[in-house]
Amino acid sequence: MVEIKVSGKSLQALEGQTIIHALWSAGRASEVQTGCAGGVCGACTVTIRFRDARKGGTDLACLRLVEEGMEVFPYPIGSAPAVAPVREPSVEKLK
Repeated sequence: MVEIKVSGKSLQALEGQTIIHALWSAGRASEVQTGCAGGVCGACTVTIRFRDARKGGTDLACLRLVEEGMEVFPYPIGSAPAVAPVREPSVEKLK
């Protein structure tokens, strides 16, 4: 187990878990937005900081593995409006 902080709140996570999986396991899924959960959409972008000399930065919570002492700060994002499906879209519609 490792201890991380997400938005200032402590969280125990299994070593080898991604940040997003650690949040889901702890029942705190709403703290970081997700879209694809596969590193494509960028909805789970977070800022990472460490109190020691390790380098932090910006990363995706769905890809970044937890590390002892990690501090995670989610980016607030708005939701995208739903789009109704179209059975046979035209080229113009797809653009």
